[in-house]
Amino acid sequence: MNWKERIRLVSRVFAATALAFLILSAILFGLVQTNWGIKELARVASDLDGELNFMPGRVSGVFPFCFELERLSIADTQGVWLEAQGIKVHWSPLPLIKGRMYFKQLATVSSNFYRLPALRNGPAAPFPSWIFACRSDHFTIDRLSAGKELLGEPAVMKLDGRIPLSSPGSDLEASLRLERMDRVESLLRASVTIQAETRFLKLDMSFEENRDGFIGNALGVEGPLSLSFSGQGTPDLWQGNLLA
Repeated sequence: MNWKERIRLVSRVFAATALAFLILSAILFGLVQTNWGIKELARVASDLDGELNFMPGRVSGVFPFCFELERLSIADTQGVWLEAQGIKVHWSPLPLIKGRMYFKQLATVSSNFYRLPALRNGPAAPFPSWIFACRSDHFTIDRLSAGKELLGEPAVMKLDGRIPLSSPGSDLEASLRLERMDRVESLLRASVTIQAETRFLKLDMSFEENRDGFIGNALGVEGPLSLSFSGQGTPDLWQGNLLA
């Protein structure tokens, strides 16, 4: 076999492999558009983790790019610890090239966070590093119910946050708003700005709570509570002020 024949053979093998890959990708993409495919994907994810069981509901739209999930429950050996309903996801895959997980929108109508998961490593388990690569222009939970085990008393809150995508070397801005909606109203607001070149960090936080709130009770404050914290500077010269 001369070199020309070898090139033709390699080209044919490469073309056949590429075609098979495209066909397989199309089949897999088609399968994950079905509710059966989503359940199978959740089963595989559960098997990979080994400690958590993911139970999704019906899916609509184009998974995994822009879709809606009817519900999602996550359980451990003690039962369900997190339930979410009305999940909307708009994901852009291109930033993965730069090591970023970018969501244009992550929205949930309601979530029930009963307790922390019971994992073998418990609190000693390392925090997943991939979480710091996530970015979202719009992250909301319209109704977040936290169990008594988490906060000492049941609470219903609304969450609104954003960590927009920025190019490498650009400044990073993020904001968070967490408002309690039930018995005792409270509001937490936070904003962070990090300058990439100088590592200059600016932080502004404020917290307000009506009388008999769980933060005020924990601190022994009888009346309404109002706190604010702000600071700025580079890591070695950072200064902040707390006002109460």
